[in-house]
Amino acid sequence: MKAALVRLFTDQKHFMIIELQGEPWGPGSFLDMPLSEQWKTMNAEKLREAVFYARQVGFSDVYLWGAEWWYWLKISKGESALWEEAKALLSPNH
Repeated sequence: MKAALVRLFTDQKHFMIIELQGEPWGPGSFLDMPLSEQWKTMNAEKLREAVFYARQVGFSDVYLWGAEWWYWLKISKGESALWEEAKALLSPNH
């Protein structure tokens, strides 16, 4: 909606998303939340849906927020699903 409104009143053609949510959201640090709670607000499926939606509405550049969390899950918790999903989503062939 915002991009459409800006296009209506300006010559702006290029839009990007800064900080597309890619990590859990809660009342405090994810370090203090059980993984079961973290999965409720972010998981590989939610990440994929967010990126696909951003592409569908025409954003060519999307900056994801959460890579440090994906890495922490992979290294500290042995959970690599988000890391692998992000790699797939960010690959040039995707």
